[in-house]
Amino acid sequence: MSIPPDFKLMHYLLSQYCESNSDENCIERVLNFFNGDGDKAASMWRKSCTGGYAGGCANLGWMYRAGLGVAQDDAKAVSLYRQACEGGDAGGCFNLGVMYQIARGVAQDDAEAVSLFRQACEMGYARACSD
Repeated sequence: MSIPPDFKLMHYLLSQYCESNSDENCIERVLNFFNGDGDKAASMWRKSCTGGYAGGCANLGWMYRAGLGVAQDDAKAVSLYRQACEGGDAGGCFNLGVMYQIARGVAQDDAEAVSLFRQACEMGYARACSD
């Protein structure tokens, strides 16, 4: 799938913002960019995820977890976080760890949560280091 140049620029700018802010702020920023239209925001992250950007998968996962712009679906969030983590996104690994820790979309597994937090920490995601 070819991504148009204007979409690439928008995606780059939003991604830069998202890398320096929490997932909640990132999603809020994307929603504001689309004038509160969660469908358009979810569509943007879906396109970036299917286009190979692991961070897009992580952010779309957060939208599914929170039910913003999409129907709330923990299992889908877990799947997207896993895809993001396997693609090298530290936030995806961290959020997948949280899902294991709190048993949302997966069975509770503290050992798996710790393993994912460690992986995210080693990737430079400071919040995961404290967890």
